[in-house]
Amino acid sequence: MQLPGRVKYSHLKYLEALNLTWEWVCQAIDGFEPRPHESVHKSLIAWINQHLKQQLLNLDRFAEPNSDAPFLSHLDDYIQ
Repeated sequence: MQLPGRVKYSHLKYLEALNLTWEWVCQAIDGFEPRPHESVHKSLIAWINQHLKQQLLNLDRFAEPNSDAPFLSHLDDYIQ
């Protein structure tokens, strides 16, 4: 939870998406490759943030239509 540079969203399902992302990181870390000409730290943060954003979009896509959770048309508007 204290990873510097990790994107934080003010979304009702953020913690669920974050937990799913950490599970994915544990399973997929062997496939991580840093971007050329970028530090390992920056590459790792970008890799995690990209997956976290996708998890939030997926959770919204499959949410119940009558749910009180906001649907995200522009996820970047929700970044704290």
